[in-house]
Amino acid sequence: MGRAAAATLTILLTSALMMSAQPDTPAWRISEAPATFRAAISRANVLRVEVHDALLSELQTKLAKGGPELALRVCHMRAQSAAREIARRDGIVTGLTSDRLRNPHNAVPGWAARLIASHAGARADAVEGYAVDLGPKVGILQPITEAPVCAKCHGPTERIDPAVREELARRYPADAAHGFRPGEVRGWFWAVVPKS
Repeated sequence: MGRAAAATLTILLTSALMMSAQPDTPAWRISEAPATFRAAISRANVLRVEVHDALLSELQTKLAKGGPELALRVCHMRAQSAAREIARRDGIVTGLTSDRLRNPHNAVPGWAARLIASHAGARADAVEGYAVDLGPKVGILQPITEAPVCAKCHGPTERIDPAVREELARRYPADAAHGFRPGEVRGWFWAVVPKS
């Protein structure tokens, strides 16, 4: 089996595992996770930084060049391409999600739904993140903070530029990813990583 086929098989198996996980799957705060999860947590941290840095760099460039209308494409396109690259390269499924979705493709993984729902509206600095036991894999869930750069598209609706609101409505008719306050949990980075 070639590397691409193996990565595709890993993604399909992990996706099935993610959707079938029970809501009472054991979960720990990252700092309290079992020692056997440490390697998976470290790997997820590296991937989170990789996705974050790629998004932030491109987002700032697009904001400077064309403002929020151009930049809003970045979160969708760059996050999706980064997740595909990680899956192809490492065979690890990652993504971004939220309790208030903009893009329906970012649906909450089944294993993470209870945790995400329980932190809706929470301050990000009060939420550490979680490690969830998924059998041979660990689901890692880390909060994304509503930052000033995010407010142009995710902040209070009345403060979002009308042209941006129009573009968001055109692209995402069911958009619910707005109205976030500074410092609030706006979303989550997630990854499903092998324990060993």
